Amino acid sequence: MGEVREKTLRELVEPDEDQRPLCIVMPPTTQPFELKPGLIHLLAIFIKGSYGEDPHKHLKDFHMVCDSMRPHGILEEQLNLRAFPFSLMDVAKRWLYYLEASSITTWGSQKKKFLEKFFPASRASNIRIRQAFGESLSEYWERFKELCASFPHHHIFDPSLIQYFYSGLLSFDRITVDAAAGGALVNKTPTEARELISRMAENSQSFGNRASELDDSLTKEVSELKSQMLNMTTLLTSFVHTPLKVTKCGVCGLVGHLNDKCPELIEDVNIVRRYDPHGNTYNSGWRDNPNLRWGNDNQKHA
Repeated sequence: MGEVREKTLRELVEPDEDQRPLCIVMPPTTQPFELKPGLIHLLAIFIKGSYGEDPHKHLKDFHMVCDSMRPHGILEEQLNLRAFPFSLMDVAKRWLYYLEASSITTWGSQKKKFLEKFFPASRASNIRIRQAFGESLSEYWERFKELCASFPHHHIFDPSLIQYFYSGLLSFDRITVDAAAGGALVNKTPTEARELISRMAENSQSFGNRASELDDSLTKEVSELKSQMLNMTTLLTSFVHTPLKVTKCGVCGLVGHLNDKCPELIEDVNIVRRYDPHGNTYNSGWRDNPNLRWGNDNQKHA
């Protein structure tokens, strides 16, 4: 046998013309079948398939589109495995391309890998939500049910779900629910608690919620207070950053006092006030001089 020729360096770095096989092994069909352009178009515009999208909603939308356009005689698995790559984009599509070749042979394994990648079990902790300020009981209940539906493999028992919902209630609605339960919701069974909350949410939606009206009024008052605080802050800021006008004293030329408060002027005034030739504090010699005493002069004339 002849020796196998060793490739040159140029040949080793040349791109491989053989296309890497996809991870999906397409199941055979009993009749000719190809994806219709209309189906591909719908998958492209109706289903985003980008990173960050709810993967469970993605699969539901994908099923809805594919089931509505599945040809007669074609099985669900035959259609879904062929159409699924067209429902992905960006990070999700790159993830699919780099899966191990021929590693997916059934539609069930495709869904499992997809959910494990884009919906790990750690995200189930997000099910612990809280009622938002201004959110009615019916709105909170609907949002909670949607969240639970998006976590079909959360492996959380129903009693825990009701407890999460109850713990997330605002104080006013929690008191209302406890009152409707006859004192405390925790004294009800999970089934009774769910039915009670469901009825209260329906009534809240049907007859309106006065709490929402109060919330709107309170929100308006808070907005007005914020506006007033902003005006006060602006005023104080302008006052702090406005430079003070410094006036020099016209007498001594120093700053820090007005002309009439000048120490030099005050000292001169005090000196003038102390200048009293007949006083007791200026010059005692004048006072004791016999020639300057008016009393002696009167005696001589007498």
